[in-house]
Amino acid sequence: MNTVHDASMAGIGVVYQELSLIDSLSIAENLFAHSQPIKFAGLVDWKALNEKASELLDRFQLDLDPRTPVKRLSAGQKQMIEILKVVARGSRIIVLDEPTSSLTLKETRLLFDILRSMRKQGLSFVYITHKLSELYEITDRIVILRDGEYVACYPTAEVNDQLLVNKMVGRDINDLYSSGTPSTGILGKDILNVRNYSKTGYFDDISFDLRAGEILGFAGLVGSGRTELAHALIGKLKKDSGVLQIVGNVVDIKNPHQAQEQGLTYLTESRKEDGLYLDFPIERNVVAPALKRFTNRFGFLNRIKIRNYVRDSIKKFSVATPSESKIVRELSGGNQQKCLLSMCLSTEPRVVILDEPTRGVDVGARNDIYKEIRELAGGGVGIILISSDLPELMGLADRIIVMSRGLLAGTLEKEGFSEETIMSHAAGISGRNK
Repeated sequence: MNTVHDASMAGIGVVYQELSLIDSLSIAENLFAHSQPIKFAGLVDWKALNEKASELLDRFQLDLDPRTPVKRLSAGQKQMIEILKVVARGSRIIVLDEPTSSLTLKETRLLFDILRSMRKQGLSFVYITHKLSELYEITDRIVILRDGEYVACYPTAEVNDQLLVNKMVGRDINDLYSSGTPSTGILGKDILNVRNYSKTGYFDDISFDLRAGEILGFAGLVGSGRTELAHALIGKLKKDSGVLQIVGNVVDIKNPHQAQEQGLTYLTESRKEDGLYLDFPIERNVVAPALKRFTNRFGFLNRIKIRNYVRDSIKKFSVATPSESKIVRELSGGNQQKCLLSMCLSTEPRVVILDEPTRGVDVGARNDIYKEIRELAGGGVGIILISSDLPELMGLADRIIVMSRGLLAGTLEKEGFSEETIMSHAAGISGRNK
């Protein structure tokens, strides 16, 4: 096989991490975009189209109206439709690339149920993921690749985390969240104080404090308001009310640029949409937020200073690239994420908000990012860590704030961390606790 068409004709389909659905079209139109039934005069036979889509949805027990616009679907439902698109083309072998990267735990469970149903009907899957727990739950065998080369293949029942991580990164990582980091665990004075932050429809009456050197985790389900709160803190989303203090000074931040000037920076959860300049080289991305830092006394950019900083950043974050001139779009997801983190830190912030910092990156890249987070905290930077990965939160955070439906549902100290406790607060079972 030499082309995508050859693979498709052989019954092989791919569902990429970045979905390719057209939001303005219906489920049925997306499912059969290249094979719509036609009647006289070349017109689409809408009745036949919707009937074909209904049959496919019913086959896999998806209770959806084929006429529904895709823009009304949840992230999990969109993922199902993307898979069914491939099935509709007659694929019997389906490659899934990070299919749960933007799904909630509930949506992931539903996806797994659908995959099991498809497997019973004779379909086979190649499941690409960096989430080790998913491998144990859904796979029969595990193939490990490193730097584009085959490393090993094991029956799933015969492997554990330590073996997989060792084979994936080529070295032992005894403690993924804290090994090799100089964090002292000694916290300083309050560096950020948030009081009574509210935004109608998103969050209400949120108050918390962040100390220098502290890693403060934020947990919650999709729609809990965590990201929206972060956007309000940096001025990307206008708050209705609330007071923000940075190092004891009341500040009124109206946009992200003002936030950076106050020492507050934000790492977006969507690096491709509103984080990186994908068609520019690493060098330009890394220094973009902090150009003033790299100018001479006449206001001109100091190219030597920029180049030295970028090369140091590439080395520090272990970015796999032949040079700083490499176009960011051509990097792997993990290396793009490292560039984004380096980009955020170029402003030398006092407070960093990290929104899903390891989404879609491999274990080796996670280890590098975790190490940098620990080093930042050890250097006195206050860190707000928003993550849907509970082991990540529990492994890194000193405290965890749980949000539910826009409200502060609970604050947990280190000794009280458990997935059950966090999820009960996130689901609103434990009630509101201030």
